[in-house]
Amino acid sequence: MALTEQNVVPVSRVSVASAREAPFRVLPEKTVIPDPPAGALNRHELAERLNPVKRRLTVIVAPGGFGKTTLLADCCRITVANGGQVIWLSADEEDDADRVVAHCAYAANLPPRVDGSTPGTPQTPGIYGLDSLLDGIRSNGRRWVVAVDELERLPDSGARVIDHLVWRGPANLHVALACREVPRSIDVATPVAEGRGIVAGVEDLRFTLAEFGAFFDGGVSREQLRRLWAEAEGWPIAACLQRNTGATASGDLSALSHNWVAARLMRGLAASDRRFLVEAACFEWADVQMFEQVMGPGSVERLRRLPVLQGLVQGVDGGASFRLHALVRRHALHELRLLGDDGELHRRIARALASRGRTVDAMRHALDANDGDLAADILDDAGAVRLVLRDGVRGLQDAVALVPEDAMRRHPRLRLALHAVGMINAEFPRGIVDGIWSTHAEQDDGDHELQADRLILSGLLLMCSCAPIGSREVASVIEASDRLLAEHRLEPLAVGGFHYGHAVFNYQQGDLAAALGDARRVSGFADACPSAALSAKIVEGATLFARGDLQESEAVLASAQRAAQRDFTGHESPELICNAFSAEASLEANRVTLAGRRAPTVAQLAGVGAWLDVYASAVDVRVELAFREGASDRALKILEDAWTFARSRHLATFVRWLAAVRVSALVRVGKAHEAAGVWREEGLPADDAALADLECQGWREMEAVCGARVRLLVAAERHGEALEVTRAYAARARHAGLVRSESWATALAMHAAWLAGDVVTAQEALIEHLRILKRSGFSRALAEHAEAAMAILHGLDTVPAELNAAKETALSVIGSVRGDSLEVDLTPRETQILAHLHHASNKEIAQAVGMTENGVRYHLKSIFRKLGVRDRRAAADKARSLDLPPPGGRTLNGSGTR
Repeated sequence: MALTEQNVVPVSRVSVASAREAPFRVLPEKTVIPDPPAGALNRHELAERLNPVKRRLTVIVAPGGFGKTTLLADCCRITVANGGQVIWLSADEEDDADRVVAHCAYAANLPPRVDGSTPGTPQTPGIYGLDSLLDGIRSNGRRWVVAVDELERLPDSGARVIDHLVWRGPANLHVALACREVPRSIDVATPVAEGRGIVAGVEDLRFTLAEFGAFFDGGVSREQLRRLWAEAEGWPIAACLQRNTGATASGDLSALSHNWVAARLMRGLAASDRRFLVEAACFEWADVQMFEQVMGPGSVERLRRLPVLQGLVQGVDGGASFRLHALVRRHALHELRLLGDDGELHRRIARALASRGRTVDAMRHALDANDGDLAADILDDAGAVRLVLRDGVRGLQDAVALVPEDAMRRHPRLRLALHAVGMINAEFPRGIVDGIWSTHAEQDDGDHELQADRLILSGLLLMCSCAPIGSREVASVIEASDRLLAEHRLEPLAVGGFHYGHAVFNYQQGDLAAALGDARRVSGFADACPSAALSAKIVEGATLFARGDLQESEAVLASAQRAAQRDFTGHESPELICNAFSAEASLEANRVTLAGRRAPTVAQLAGVGAWLDVYASAVDVRVELAFREGASDRALKILEDAWTFARSRHLATFVRWLAAVRVSALVRVGKAHEAAGVWREEGLPADDAALADLECQGWREMEAVCGARVRLLVAAERHGEALEVTRAYAARARHAGLVRSESWATALAMHAAWLAGDVVTAQEALIEHLRILKRSGFSRALAEHAEAAMAILHGLDTVPAELNAAKETALSVIGSVRGDSLEVDLTPRETQILAHLHHASNKEIAQAVGMTENGVRYHLKSIFRKLGVRDRRAAADKARSLDLPPPGGRTLNGSGTR
């Protein structure tokens, strides 16, 4: 189906003038139905639905660019294919009644009159009557379709002829029309009401996403396709220009688009209507009241009456507001610049938008008027940094980016907003804390606005970990904020914003009771700062997760996610953060598939106001899922990419957390020596006593460094030291109520004791872990240490009765990780080698089994592959947990057999 009007793809037209000048004969080359343009989309189903012979009247009505001409032509081709006849007329302003009748008679090849004259010849202009034309068609007996393109161009007398064909035509005559608007002389409504007619409009002609994809025929990515489709809004000409002018690559349309809109869409508009349309297009978005406030009373109705805009004015917010199609708007702005706009219209729009809280849109219009000071004033009046609590993170980011640098310098509050964006974007220059509190601080005593802004920024600073926990900077910020709250009565918006940031800080520090108190306190400020109240609800869910209340946590996070989708459409920040924590909760309960669907990436979280724990949750889930899938290289790549991001943004706490997680991952893939190097290079604690200290690090950092240290010690077979670290780690987690951390501490202790041959300690740690599993549902740590857990569970005679259900859950988790299969298909030679693997070198094994060292190496590769491991130690551990083979490995009591 064509995407353009006749000027884009010219077609032949039979004019009555040429008919009068020619002798009476059929000229098929001049009466052919227009061919579809190259690359046109086949919309056969739509053409079949509009097949003209199915009814007396078929009308296709839409503005320019909706492919009316070629759709009409396709409908006519269906008629011809089924044995019918078509009279095609491309109308113009000279086609009065005589010319329309003469053209139809000439195209239909009607016989000469009895007086010998030829219909439509110069000797008998106009005398061939309309009734004679209809008699000729009736007597022919075949189905005929009179197809009129660009119907709106017909003068009134010509249009009345078409109306007569509809109402007085024989049963074998059908009329098909394509137009921008139906002339008043033609009654369309009655045939439609009687079931003898159909009208196809803009919504019928818009491209669906599937049609859009077929039109581009795989030439763009899925992401590009969705962007282009959204920009085109289903308008076929926009898609045609996108494809044929290179917009798929550049994201913009060429000068040809301006030419098309000027020459075709706006064709025939009076000068006053054209100027009105151009000015109306300055509104990227408007409600009725605002539009009439700027453009004058009655302007909305005038806009909607313009035929050229039918289908190109899109309703927004359920129809309460509207906007023009992007292609039309871009052209109109281009034309306005050519007309020499002085910017006053944009200033009026900017002020109207600002009064309605559309801060970013208002600022853009101010800049369209080349008025940077007005843009700065709009942001200042909107509350500057407070915009983050009203419009969310993205709203503040977009607004600050629009303020010119010279205007920024003249507004102290806007410089604070710039600091806020730096924190949100995780870009922390040195001295940011001092910068926040020294920006015209001498004015604070009498400036409650600046005081409130600084309080909000303090909350952001605490939330974003701009300075390490326990540092002088953090202490000074808390002290200054407490002083402000005590000495001044500040507005609820600022107070709620600060308590939200403080809730995040307390949560990260491991003070879960204080975090819950702050988070729930912010809900009391929901009317003043709904965005902060929603974010605090997410913090509440994360805090409940940390203390082991998994079901309650997931319920709170689900509620927050529903609120985000319902009340914060367009703000992706709360939903992404909810997804990060929900994915982690799912993984901790060993719901792996669900975790994979929810977990966002670091790239998605960048710039949405995420703090350390959000990044950590997302990275942790993605790394673990990669390990579960056996893709250790991908797991390390995820960590490497996150590492690069964290360093580029100067995220000191995130860098430290990643360093520890990277150490654990390297040990996990058998690179203990490299892991030890990372530990030293990144300056992780040299003193084990500092590992479980929550005074200078968050609980996430404590988890990461303690876990990494234990794994390093275990890899070095320093099992006693590893147990000491796990005891301190578990005690600190238990004291702080950090059930998630305690779950990991007990699992690590169980594993270290098992490797050390300390049966009693291993069993005690497992029993404690089962108690935590019963309370919280946390089972992920067991999955990582499945072999040890299985061996210890098999060695237990009994468990306390109240833990029987937890034991069954543990066995189920272990079985799912190990594939519920204890059978490994080893050859006799592989079994023989495996029996010596734990205590003998390759040379010793070769001597014992009677083969070369190269032969041993060959069989070891096969053993590693079948057991799903990477090195000798892992193979020996896996074999021992599977009781393969019976001899040779150390048992839980520490004895070994040859």
